[in-house]
Amino acid sequence: MKLKFNIKILIAFFFLSYFILGLNIFKSYGVSFDEETSRLYGLTNGNYILKKFLSEEKYNNLFNSITENKFKDKISKKKPTELDKFPDRAYGAAFELPLAALEILFNIKDEKNVFLFRHLINFLFFFTSCVYFFFLLKKIFKKDYIAFFGVLLLVTNPRIFANSFYNSKDIIFLGFFIISNFYGYNLLSSKNKSDLLFFCFFSACLINIRLIGIIVPILICFIIFLYDLKKKKLFNTKIIQIIFLTFIFLYLIWPFLWEDSINKLIFIYNHFRNLVPLDSMYFGELLKGDRLPWHYLPVWILITSPSFIIILFIFGLIFLIANLKKKLNFDKIYLSCSLFFFLVLPLFYVIFSNLSLYDGWRHFYFLYPVIIKISLISFFYFSKIKKSFIKKTIFTFFIIVSLDSIYTIYKLHPHQYLYFNNLILKNGLKNFEKDYWGLSNKIVLEQFLKKNKKGKIVYSFSGSMFPTSLLTVHKIQRKRFIKFSEVSSSYDGPIYYFLNNRDKIDYEKINKYSDVVFEFIFNGVLINGVYKFDNIDHLNRALDK
Repeated sequence: MKLKFNIKILIAFFFLSYFILGLNIFKSYGVSFDEETSRLYGLTNGNYILKKFLSEEKYNNLFNSITENKFKDKISKKKPTELDKFPDRAYGAAFELPLAALEILFNIKDEKNVFLFRHLINFLFFFTSCVYFFFLLKKIFKKDYIAFFGVLLLVTNPRIFANSFYNSKDIIFLGFFIISNFYGYNLLSSKNKSDLLFFCFFSACLINIRLIGIIVPILICFIIFLYDLKKKKLFNTKIIQIIFLTFIFLYLIWPFLWEDSINKLIFIYNHFRNLVPLDSMYFGELLKGDRLPWHYLPVWILITSPSFIIILFIFGLIFLIANLKKKLNFDKIYLSCSLFFFLVLPLFYVIFSNLSLYDGWRHFYFLYPVIIKISLISFFYFSKIKKSFIKKTIFTFFIIVSLDSIYTIYKLHPHQYLYFNNLILKNGLKNFEKDYWGLSNKIVLEQFLKKNKKGKIVYSFSGSMFPTSLLTVHKIQRKRFIKFSEVSSSYDGPIYYFLNNRDKIDYEKINKYSDVVFEFIFNGVLINGVYKFDNIDHLNRALDK
């Protein structure tokens, strides 16, 4: 009884500490490449809804009030982008629409505060999904300490830790994936109507973020079908209810589907099937996203995950397969089906469908909770060891490894997005994608402004959405920055070139024609920098223009 009490206190302390930590560090991260577009998509969906349900007079009054006071620099008055013409309209709005509504509700005016607010909400959502993950694991493994260790494995992956503050696509998808699995697992052994409704709603949110989310309701329906088959029952109304309610919720939460739904779904599917292939650095070579080798995803998962979880996963897989011959219980069926539907199928689909991939495995972060579940099987079997000394030795080792992961996150902060597992791969930063989202622009800007405190700054940039990164500095400083393309053609003064090292860059030429103002070097690798060119001619020579 004493052990259980201590474990519960430890778990409560962990979640409280993690929550407080998040509230204290969410301001540390820069604005990622996609955030401005994602934010505008939320606002565009909100505008579509207002226009659809309000009279013209009420809509004009409300829209004029909002844009005049808040968004006049981003949305032309009375001429917002129509939803059907928005470039990224194929993406879902289950997270971005409520986030846009909260932004307006709280009247957040300065854009720096807007993005800080987004980062805060992003973290709070991920934190909530971690709580759900704990209770899901507790239901599966029946032990508090195993569930706690599973959450620890999730939040101490350095890349996922960093992304949880600014990634409003992949991390939000991961969060909805966990939550929908929680209610789906409940639904397998429950006739509770609330579990059914919550499962269908969160599954709809999951599918809304990415269509591949449909694998969760498919899995739950498949397990229900297996149990019915065992009972020689050929028809189950629960499956029909899941299909019907999920698509009803999907339609309701996705304004883009409100007109011509079938063709819109076909458009969304084709959009993601035919993404423009981007260049991706893989083992030192720049490759097109649709020409990547089959091992691209497995390798990225391997080299950016702590070694400990890879070892646990292998043991867990062995234990799971070895025990399949024994009597199958409810949890074994769920874990076996999860492994196949959530891990094997997506990986095989990507490998054999020639999808365009880029930015490592961030689109597949939802696989990580599945990897953790399988890993915890080995932890579960280790906990059954009867010899006290061996058990204590193993658990002590687990704790040390967990503390090492926490220290790694502390040491890398706030650049955990650059983490590579050096035990598996040396010099990962030199040979793979680096700061593909331009998050290090924040530190470059901070250091640059320490050296350039007055006067206008004519700038150019490459490798990331640098103008969006400018939103992380104070609005007074922001006004000093002028794009080179916006100055007079007669301008012949200095130009500051902000260069994010996403691709292969000829730094010899850059350095030959410029002065280095600041370079962000991480683990001996140049990630980002700003360079001063005396005039446009020197810049063009450096860029071979």
